Amino acid sequence: MQTAIKPFYTDRVSRSRGAGRPSISARYLASLSEWARGEIAGGRRPTNAEARAWLAAGGVFLSLRTVRGMMTKALAADRVQAGGFWLSFDPGVRAGLALWDGPRLAAVALVTRGPQGAFLEVADAGASADLLRDAGHAFASFERLMADVVRVSWPRFAVCERGFGANVQVKVGHAYQRGVVAGLMSSVRGRSVDVACDVWRKALVPVLGPWPRVGPALKAASVAGAAMLYGCDAGPDEADAVLVGHAALTLGLVPKAVLSAGRSAVEAMVD
Repeated sequence: MQTAIKPFYTDRVSRSRGAGRPSISARYLASLSEWARGEIAGGRRPTNAEARAWLAAGGVFLSLRTVRGMMTKALAADRVQAGGFWLSFDPGVRAGLALWDGPRLAAVALVTRGPQGAFLEVADAGASADLLRDAGHAFASFERLMADVVRVSWPRFAVCERGFGANVQVKVGHAYQRGVVAGLMSSVRGRSVDVACDVWRKALVPVLGPWPRVGPALKAASVAGAAMLYGCDAGPDEADAVLVGHAALTLGLVPKAVLSAGRSAVEAMVD
């Protein structure tokens, strides 16, 4: 029997869209999530195509891609309650970003900046790559880009690399990006920590072996390390972000409450 599909509005959706009307997917997200949970509780795991058909039976016609995005958003909303998402970040003009779900790598992305603004390029890696894609790809500034990443993932924790070097402008730029991340984490009642470059690399020596001293070889080692640990086909900046996250897990920097957050019913369906 087809359950009535009701529009659903939240303060969070209203804030993210200003005074405008929420999208169709946002309005019907709660009903789809409730239906999916009921199906899983009944012992079956519906596909995205089945979710689309269920919506269509209730008079809501959406593309399969949109329905998949709705499932990802439902996962994010559920994880907000569980507190399982967190970020690892490698600052720079080309900054690496990794999204984690408890101890699992969820998504990998590259943040680039230039005269025309800031851009987010999401790699095809991790179980929740579509979640970061929902954040969009082009923004007027680095601050707005990261604010949208936080909006869609609602992380409870972030770890940022703290580099070293003689170039004052580079150090100031990195410190500014770390400050943006720390401020955004505070806005969602999370917290942010920094880990020195030499500290996180040393923590991974037992797993990856000694690090080379030459710049190009060091980047290649990061790419190889991320590929070995997580199967990531990522560039050096994204790889560094992944390895910073792995080192945070190794060093015990990630709060236990974040790591112990249980997987949601919607997540089990999406996987």
